[in-house]
Amino acid sequence: MRAPIVKALLIPLFLVALGGCAGITGTEPVADSPRQRAMAMRVEAIQRARISLQAATAAGCEITAPFEYYMAQEYFQLAEHELAGGDKDGVVGFAEKSKTHATRAIEMAKGEKR
Repeated sequence: MRAPIVKALLIPLFLVALGGCAGITGTEPVADSPRQRAMAMRVEAIQRARISLQAATAAGCEITAPFEYYMAQEYFQLAEHELAGGDKDGVVGFAEKSKTHATRAIEMAKGEKR
């Protein structure tokens, strides 16, 4: 008669103990690896270029500074292509060139509006 009562009491106790241990990992979170940091840097460079290109589009640079605008667009597409292809070196360079051309296009557009 005691065995069923003991089992009935031990099973919930065991489940509670098991559930309490589920959240314990035993180690602190590991810092990002150099590879993860490098990838984050590439993605951030593309994001900055995307923002600059969107600002150039909003400023009407497609009409006011077409050469710089389309160069920015092409370099941006190259940066995205290189990121998708796994090229480590070209991504940041192309993204920075895109941002530079977009910024120059915005400056030219502002100069024309004056």
